[in-house]
Amino acid sequence: PPLGVDPDFEHPDSRGNRITATSVVCWVVATLFVSLRLYSRRTIVHIIGLEDCNDCNCLCVWLSSSVLRCRLKTLGATHGAGIHFWDLRITMLDLFARLDITESAFYGACTFCIKLSILSFLSRLSPDRRFRALIILMSVFITVYCLFSVFQFFFSWSAVPKTRHLRISAGSCSGPLQVCAVIAGINAATDIVIYLIPIAIVWNLQLTGRKKLGVIINFTLGSLVCIASVARFVVQIVRFHDPDYSRIKEIFLPLNTLEINVGIICACLPHLAPLARRLTSRSLTRAPEDRSINLGIPHASTAGRESFSLSTPTEDRG
Repeated sequence: PPLGVDPDFEHPDSRGNRITATSVVCWVVATLFVSLRLYSRRTIVHIIGLEDCNDCNCLCVWLSSSVLRCRLKTLGATHGAGIHFWDLRITMLDLFARLDITESAFYGACTFCIKLSILSFLSRLSPDRRFRALIILMSVFITVYCLFSVFQFFFSWSAVPKTRHLRISAGSCSGPLQVCAVIAGINAATDIVIYLIPIAIVWNLQLTGRKKLGVIINFTLGSLVCIASVARFVVQIVRFHDPDYSRIKEIFLPLNTLEINVGIICACLPHLAPLARRLTSRSLTRAPEDRSINLGIPHASTAGRESFSLSTPTEDRG
């Protein structure tokens, strides 16, 4: 600990409750949106696609990650993420390091599932070959770097014994920490690129008030994902050499939670259009057809017209 500071193993200053509360609330909200998406796809559209499975997988993986976070917080009666590193008992350091590495790997798996789900939907926006080539290129790039980010936590450390057994003085983890910073920067950059991809198509559309609202909602949530990923990258660079690693978790983990769960919601919103239309048609049975609510991104078949929907042609018939 710093000079003049004594370790407190019995009643350490902990901010782990913030991490736990953020994880629980965000996961519940994301679960609600995934459930509505699956209901819409299964009951109304009668189609379950690969992107639906990706979101479900992401939700399950993130649940496991949230459980690990709670475990990080409750190690040895509140010992773990959110407290000062010097307040951790030596007997807890090994388990803390292993759970932290595993949680970081889960984060990489979640970003992989979400981004592939969104790109799978964006691939239906336009039949243009250059546009589709861009989507394929992004998908391949994201697959490579996400898989690398998952496995590097387990195999790329320059001194694995020091990483998993922090009482060992020999070895260094500077290399992997630099790799983590690079991965965080790439993650933020890919979030921004995915956010900008549909703008060129949406920009040329003339939309009604309700449809503009749908676009605003989608792009606002997408901007939150970008802000969270950029903030995470900046914090990682600024606090790169901070020895109080467990305390920094109070910043990293809420940002991770916001990025992943808002990303899940963004991936689900396009597929809620059939459900929104059904609910609207029931409440406004005498309303004209063009008053139905369509939230999201246009398809290639509607890109040049005023109509605007996040659903696929199959969904429109549903």
